[in-house]
Amino acid sequence: MAYKYFLMIEMRQQSYRWWPTVLVLSIFLIACSMRVMNAVPPIKFGGWVTYWDFKRGMETALKGNGIYRDIFLFSAQLDVDGTPIMVNSKGIDYRSAIGQLKNSGIRTWMTIVNDVKSIDGNKPILKDPQIVHNILKNNTLRLKHRREIIDLALKYGVSGIDIDYENLLPEDRVHFSRFISELSSELKKRNLTLSVTVQPKTRNRDILGNAAMDWSEICRHADRLQIMLYNLHGKKTKPGPLATVDWISDVLRYAKSQCKLETIVPILKVSGMHWSPNKVTTVHYDQIVALKNTHQALLQRETTSQVPFFSYKLNTGTGVVYFEDALSLKIKINHIFSMGFDKVVFWSLGRQDPLLASELRDFL
Repeated sequence: MAYKYFLMIEMRQQSYRWWPTVLVLSIFLIACSMRVMNAVPPIKFGGWVTYWDFKRGMETALKGNGIYRDIFLFSAQLDVDGTPIMVNSKGIDYRSAIGQLKNSGIRTWMTIVNDVKSIDGNKPILKDPQIVHNILKNNTLRLKHRREIIDLALKYGVSGIDIDYENLLPEDRVHFSRFISELSSELKKRNLTLSVTVQPKTRNRDILGNAAMDWSEICRHADRLQIMLYNLHGKKTKPGPLATVDWISDVLRYAKSQCKLETIVPILKVSGMHWSPNKVTTVHYDQIVALKNTHQALLQRETTSQVPFFSYKLNTGTGVVYFEDALSLKIKINHIFSMGFDKVVFWSLGRQDPLLASELRDFL
């Protein structure tokens, strides 16, 4: 009932802003008609299931009834010596989960991220560039790392490996491309596929993460280059949309200049950001509904991309939330489709707008 109430309030509050929405929806309907006339293949959706939200993520994937073609298990990080290990969170039975996904006709991938398990058992070091640097520059360690990755994939029976090494040092650009080339070659011998997930950029930039990723070289070897189309605004910026249609266009145009169209896979985030007076945090749809209702905030939408947002007042300052819902995501997907792409992956499944699933069926 809370979701229905949330949507009813939104509709009343938005009655005076109906022209932008009507325009966007009209464009969407025209695009759908053209799609049917031209017999365009359906969009293939995928999503991540994270170890910290595993149950809800798996339920979303399995109850999708054909919506999701690819599921990426965000399940592997690095030990202190760089060895890829499965995150043993709350007794997750990864083999059983992979079996369930396969039985539902879903292709499974294992994502390995450069989060490093702490020695004392506390929170891991997130997106550590140094441990990856040490592996990449050393031929022996790089070979050992590739073999460990392959062994882990074979042990759990996944169809592919997704490398999500973020914030890498600019000096590792050539080393990382070489690593991807070597890993791809060895995975193909075992009939395994390779995905590389990268941070967004609109040009080559000499900064952590972006500079280390040579998209054109990676695309020569990987089966998929998955691009994070989010965090346009975030913890280091003022409040604003996580992604806009214009910004997505800029990132994907650059990607098309570097890679073949079929290799590029856009990633959309389904959550939001909360700029409170004291900190900035990620918030999920159910939390957003509760926060809006608590403060009786007025829901608004950003004009060009229809991204929903609201603000509220506290004695200590103003809070602002920008997020994604079924409508804003559908508009982005339609725009991505109009640029020629036929795949979209979501970060991450389990706590998205519950209306998203029915909207995605329009693209199948």
